[in-house]
Amino acid sequence: MEGTLKRAVIIGAGNVATHLASALENTAGIAIDTVWSRNIENASRIAAGLKSAVATDEISAIPRYADLYLIAVSDDAIADIASSMPPVNGMVAHTSGTVPIDILATVSCKGYGSFYPLQTFSKDRALDLANVPFFIEGNDEETAKALYGPAARISTRVIYADSSLRGKLHIAAVFASNFANALWGVADDILAETGLGLDILHPLLEETLSKAVLMGPDNAQTGPAKRNDQHTINSHLAKLTDPRLKELYSGLTNLIIARQCQK
Repeated sequence: MEGTLKRAVIIGAGNVATHLASALENTAGIAIDTVWSRNIENASRIAAGLKSAVATDEISAIPRYADLYLIAVSDDAIADIASSMPPVNGMVAHTSGTVPIDILATVSCKGYGSFYPLQTFSKDRALDLANVPFFIEGNDEETAKALYGPAARISTRVIYADSSLRGKLHIAAVFASNFANALWGVADDILAETGLGLDILHPLLEETLSKAVLMGPDNAQTGPAKRNDQHTINSHLAKLTDPRLKELYSGLTNLIIARQCQK
């Protein structure tokens, strides 16, 4: 079945859709026939960067005989898309880390599953997907193998993962990426008061991540909470004027202390 994946339809026009449309066509060798979005301008933007794709804002207008229909929309929108799709000849897959594949069971299609890249995406930022893990699931073995094929042409790290495993992976990713990024935003705000920017922390952030991966986060932990240095901790709390940041600082400090005590 893998060899039959020659034509695809991209349903969505956000960050993930932008990158996967290009990767499927330029790296996996699957021609993108159509890009759908509720906003025709967004669909047209992606289609313009592909070889011969057309844009549409009518879900009923997507071609029926493509081999793959990739739904790359927000998690909350997947059910609505699935219920609106016309019967199609090929496979249907979504790119969500948290939504079970059974949400696609209502679509009349050859098979359904997930095609989940574990990465943060921004439309206008170039990204090499070769080392990005892709997690694949199908409602049957044939569909899973077929989805594995293009993923393996895009990335060197492709793993079969059911909906339960993907859900845990996504939670881990939110803690490691989304929450960490929000904390960098807090650090950036504090640095702005000194006239410095987040770039001053770049070497620190690189070394912290490198140590966490190589040594394990608990072994790599440093700082006042690791030492249970109450003088420094209280000094920091006294300097924070936003009650939300005080609560956040205390909560994270207690988390670090608790994790160190478990070792």
